Amino acid sequence: MQTIDIARNNLEIIRNKDKLKEIRYANVILNKNITLLRPIILTLNKTMLKSGKKVVLKNGNQGVQISKNEIIQDQNKLTRKKLNEKQVSNLIILACLAGCIKKVSKKDLNYFTAQRIEKSSTKYKEKPIYEILDLRTSHFERLRGMNIDTDLTHAIVYELFNKEIADNCFNRIFGTNGKLKHSAEIRREVLNRCKQHDIVEFSEMVKGVSNWRLVDRERDGKVLTNHQSESWWSNNIKELFKLGAFEDVHLKLCRFSKVKKSIKKELPDCRGNSLVIVRN
Repeated sequence: MQTIDIARNNLEIIRNKDKLKEIRYANVILNKNITLLRPIILTLNKTMLKSGKKVVLKNGNQGVQISKNEIIQDQNKLTRKKLNEKQVSNLIILACLAGCIKKVSKKDLNYFTAQRIEKSSTKYKEKPIYEILDLRTSHFERLRGMNIDTDLTHAIVYELFNKEIADNCFNRIFGTNGKLKHSAEIRREVLNRCKQHDIVEFSEMVKGVSNWRLVDRERDGKVLTNHQSESWWSNNIKELFKLGAFEDVHLKLCRFSKVKKSIKKELPDCRGNSLVIVRN
């Protein structure tokens, strides 16, 4: 099926609640849980039917080149007021994660298209390109427990799913891609640090992991092995807790003041507002 036909079919599906219900979790996610994802997907598919923003991809399909601000401006007045560029960025990653679209990298471009864009102005060259995918093969179940403020990273998507899905969410056309070469195994690091204790001070754990663990990243075609910052580990671990990645092993992230007195004695010097990981 041609890309334009896919876009037409997608628009028909997303505007028809009965057809949307045929796709697992799509109706619940788009019309209840993450309602602002729907207008983003609509805009990207409508843009495919317009002239002027399309580029040719290596696989013979077409992609749409559009900025986050242009996506916002395409919304109606009410929706436009609810969105900022950070939220649109989050929603685009969610759309990629669900398989509604794919962020295009330079290697996905037709050779002549890549050459033309590379010679263009920096502003145009850095504008993202998206490949429109068939909603009938999407995976909205991946978005359970997520919302417009879910701040996904390449590391988190890799941890929860795999590298291919993570790359498809965070590709860039040009410039530096700081992608993980191998999973940082964030969950395993947390479990290793917590397996002998009922409570662990979060900041101390993060400091230990960041000082000890090396992570492989791909940059400009090379693999760099280095330490990630404390904030990198902290942000990724917190987001994984928000997404329920540790519920099956009965670990929760909370303030020390919320912990039972019987467990507090394991951390006599910890303050009430400090973050801790507790086995519950």
